[in-house]
Amino acid sequence: PRTVVTLRTCELFHALTLQGKMNAYDFWHGIARITDNTGLNAPKDHYKDFIRIMRCFRNVRIAKRGGRAHDPTGIQGTALGELVVECPACPQPGRNMPAEWELLPESERWKHAVMLSVDANFKLKLKNRGLADVALAPGWAYFVENGPYKEHIEKYVDQEEMKHCDSSFAAIDHANVPAHKRFAVNGVGAVICARHCFYRKSGLGDLQRGERYCNMDYILLSTIAQTAGNIKLIVLTYDIACQFSKNFGRRMSEYPEGLRIDLNGVTFIFAVPKFHLLAHGPQCQVEYNLNQTDGVGRTCGEGIEAGW
Repeated sequence: PRTVVTLRTCELFHALTLQGKMNAYDFWHGIARITDNTGLNAPKDHYKDFIRIMRCFRNVRIAKRGGRAHDPTGIQGTALGELVVECPACPQPGRNMPAEWELLPESERWKHAVMLSVDANFKLKLKNRGLADVALAPGWAYFVENGPYKEHIEKYVDQEEMKHCDSSFAAIDHANVPAHKRFAVNGVGAVICARHCFYRKSGLGDLQRGERYCNMDYILLSTIAQTAGNIKLIVLTYDIACQFSKNFGRRMSEYPEGLRIDLNGVTFIFAVPKFHLLAHGPQCQVEYNLNQTDGVGRTCGEGIEAGW
């Protein structure tokens, strides 16, 4: 090969982009300036090569840190969500929960409840340049697997967005972002643990339009199925929980089997994060108030905003 980048350079850029938000364009041209700042003997432009190399470097590094090098099936044997950094404090049967946790009475289920926060960010857009984007780690970390996700949302092209709230909450209007031909992705939906703010396994997905049920349901149910399928109490905070909670069970029954959760003996509690709740009307402030919910402690549900 005639174009190479040393591991030391990859590690340097990786540290700079994480710590100082340095982008690849500025880094590459900064290195070029150091090499020749006169412009008389400028090095060849390998900016695009550098981007491709860094993408491969990151993919290999996350696989290495996920322990794939010691697995006989190699990197291609990676399971969905296997490369994430999981929250060590959230309840996980067989890891950090007592053996007989399922036998606890209903009044004590709060001890082993999973608390999740759901939200979307419409600042995270991707322009449609007609490029064939090859996934190096399809569904192996935080984002849902792209193939099944696209097949799912194609069945709901004409589905309306969440538009109705008795409180006329402004977030409902903001959630309705029309699809724009300039963008392949109009936003990102995410699920984190509300108490500790770790992004969840298979808990992120691209949004083609606003916060449609088909997108947000898929993302939420994917991470619950992988990480909290046996939990008896699940608390969900969402700034439009008043609308999202309506017909949640009916919508779930229409989705693929892998996204369905057995609701027998499982309690779902929907709430609006404390800061957003003030913008809702009296009815929502009563029905979706964390301060009036048993077993949630002082959870505010706003941690997902900080991640954006």
